[in-house]
Amino acid sequence: SERIRRKNSMTTATTTSSAHATSAIKGNKVVPVDDEVAAMKSALTSSNNNNNNNSKSERRSHHSSKSSRRNRKEERLRQEALANQKQSLHVIIKKKFRHLWMDLVQMNRDPVLPPGFKSDSRHLRNDSTLTLNLFLPFLFWSTFITAIYITCFEQLRGSTYPAGNQQLVNYVPSRTINCITQLQEMAVAPVSAKASSFPTVTVYYNKLVTVYYTMLLGAQVKGLLGSAVTDSFPFVTGPSVMDTPTLPSILYDTTNCLRLNASSCLPTGDLYHQVTHLGLNAMMMRFFQEVGSFLDVYSASPALAVLNDTSMQFAFTVVLNDVLDGFVTMSNAHEYAIRKPYDTVITLHVITLVVVVIGALAYWLVLIFPLLKRMKRESRRIAELLSLLPKEMDMLKFIEASVMSEEEIHNALKEAHKERERRRRENASRDHAKRRSKM
Repeated sequence: SERIRRKNSMTTATTTSSAHATSAIKGNKVVPVDDEVAAMKSALTSSNNNNNNNSKSERRSHHSSKSSRRNRKEERLRQEALANQKQSLHVIIKKKFRHLWMDLVQMNRDPVLPPGFKSDSRHLRNDSTLTLNLFLPFLFWSTFITAIYITCFEQLRGSTYPAGNQQLVNYVPSRTINCITQLQEMAVAPVSAKASSFPTVTVYYNKLVTVYYTMLLGAQVKGLLGSAVTDSFPFVTGPSVMDTPTLPSILYDTTNCLRLNASSCLPTGDLYHQVTHLGLNAMMMRFFQEVGSFLDVYSASPALAVLNDTSMQFAFTVVLNDVLDGFVTMSNAHEYAIRKPYDTVITLHVITLVVVVIGALAYWLVLIFPLLKRMKRESRRIAELLSLLPKEMDMLKFIEASVMSEEEIHNALKEAHKERERRRRENASRDHAKRRSKM
C-alpha cells in the first residue's frame, strides 16, 4: 500500500509539472528549467513526508486497536471469572442435580415428552402419593385397634356388677334348702324340743328373705326390710335381675313349668299346678307365706306343727322341685351374662389377629413388593444414566457437594479461591523465570 501511495504521488507531481510547462508554453512565457526541477523535488519531498506520516499513524492506530482488543478480552475474561466466583457452588450443583433427577423422573413416568416441553423448565413436582399409600394402612390399623380396645374396655367395665351379683343367685337356693331343713327338723321333733329349734328356724328364714330381696332390689333392700336385714353385700349395687333380660322372664313373665325334666311337671289337676306356672317369684312369695303360717301354727299350738302340714307339703312338692330348678336356670343364665363380655373380648382379639394376618399379606403384596421392584428398576436406570457421564467427573465429590451445608459450601468456596490464587502465583512466577532465562 505504501508503494502504491508513492507511485500515485510521483504521478501527481509529474502531471503537475507537465501542466505547468504546458501552461507556460501556451502563455508564451519562458520558465527556467532549474526552477521546475526544484519544484518537482519539493513536491516529491513533501509527498514522501506525507506518506511516512501516514504509515506511522496507521501503524500506531493498528497497534492501539490490537491493544484495545486485548484489553477488552482480558476485561471480559476477568468479569466472567468474577461472575463465576460470585455464583455459589451449591446453586450450580443443585441445578445440575435437578436436571439429572428430572430426566430420571420423566423417563420413569413417560418416555414421550409432551408438546412444548422445554428442558430448562423442568421442575420436581411434589405429586407423588407413595408416602400417603404407605402411611394410610398404618392409620387404618391404629384406628381399628383403638376402636377394638375401646369396645373391649366398655364390655369389661360393665362385667363387675354381674360378677358381684352372682353370689346372691347362688346363695338363694342354698339358703332355701337350709330353711326347709330347719322346718323339717322342727316338725319331726317332739313337742318339748320344738321350742329350742324355733329361733333357729326364724334366723334361717330371715337370712333367706334378706338374700332374696337383695337379689331383687340390690342396695335398696335396707329401705324395705330395715333392721330385719341380716347380711350385707358391699359389692352388690344393683338388682341381679337387671344383669340379663333372661332373669326377669324367669321370675315374672314365664308361664311354663320350670322343672329341668319337663316330664315330671305337675299335672293340670294338681293342687299346686297353677302356682308352678306363674313364675319363680310367685312360688317364692307363696313359700314365704307358707313358712309364716307354719310359724304362726307353732306359736298357737306347737303340737300342730307336724310334717304333714300343708306348708311342709308345699315345700316338699314345689320348692324342692320347681323353685330349685328355676334357680338353676337363673344361675346358668346369670353365669352366661358374666362370661359374655369376656367371650366378646376373646372374639374381638381373634378378629384382630385375622385382620393382622390378612392386612400384612395385602400390604406386602400390594405395596411393598411393587415398590421394591420399582426401586430396583429405577436404580438400574440411574446407573445407566450415570454411566453416560464422563469418567473424569468424580461422582462422590459431586454428591458430597450437593449435600453440603451453607457454611461448608462457603468454606469450600474460600478454599477453592485460595487454591486458584496459589496456582496463579505459581504460574506467574514460572513465566517470569522463563522470561529471565531467555534474556
